[in-house]
Amino acid sequence: MRGKAPRPRSAPVAWVLNVFFRVSILVFAVDSVINSNDDRYAGKGLPVRNVIIVVVWTMVFPALYRIGKKWKSYPVGYDNLYLSIFWLDMVGNYFDLYNLFGDWDTIPHIHGPGALALIFRGLGRRSALASTGASTMIHAGLEVQEYLGDMVGGTHNVQGAGDTVHDIACGLIGAWLYVGSFALYFRMRKQAPPPDITSPARAIDAPPVSSRNGDSHSESSERTDPRRPVPQGSVPGSGNSE
Repeated sequence: MRGKAPRPRSAPVAWVLNVFFRVSILVFAVDSVINSNDDRYAGKGLPVRNVIIVVVWTMVFPALYRIGKKWKSYPVGYDNLYLSIFWLDMVGNYFDLYNLFGDWDTIPHIHGPGALALIFRGLGRRSALASTGASTMIHAGLEVQEYLGDMVGGTHNVQGAGDTVHDIACGLIGAWLYVGSFALYFRMRKQAPPPDITSPARAIDAPPVSSRNGDSHSESSERTDPRRPVPQGSVPGSGNSE
C-alpha cells in the first residue's frame, strides 16, 4: 500500500523573510500614523493608505489560502514577492529615500508591476500578455488615482503629468522584464514553463468527441463521405483489414 506523497515544504528562510516583511510593514504603518506631520509623510495621505495595506492588502494570500482554499500548500515565495511590493514603497518613505534621491521612485515603479505580473504568470498561470496587461492596468489606475488626488485632494504625491507618464512607463518595463526573465529562466534550464490556464493546447490535445457507436466524429464522416474512395477489404479509420 502506497503512502501519501508528502506535501512540499517551504524553506525556513522563506518563512523568516515573510515574517520580516510583515513586521516591518506594520512598523512602517505605525510610524506613518504617529509621525504623520513629519516631512517624510506630510501631504501624501500615507497614514490611511498604510493602515489599509496592513489590514486588507497584506492579508490577501492568507485569506485565499485559509478561506478560499486556493492552494494545497501555502505559496510563501509568491507571498514574499507580493509583500515586497508594499515593503519597497514603504521603506522609501520611512527612510525618506524619495526626498533624498530624486530617482528612487524608479525602483519601486519597476519592481511593483513586475512582481505583480510575475505572480499572475507563475502562480495565477495566466499568459504572458494577460499577466503584463493586468499588472500594467492596475499600476496605471493607481498612478491616475495619485494624480487626481493631487489635483482634487491637495496631496503632493506626483510632480505633474510628466512624472505620471514616467511611472507608468517604468511599470510597463518592469512587467515585461520580470515576465521575460521568468521565461528565460526556464529556457536556460531547458524546461517548459508552467502552462497558462487559457492555453489552446488543451483543446488541441483533447480526444475526439465519440459518437454513439464509439467511433470518433472524424471516422464517422470518413465512413459516410461518398466522395472518399474506400479501398476494398479495409475499414476506414480502423487500420485493420478484413
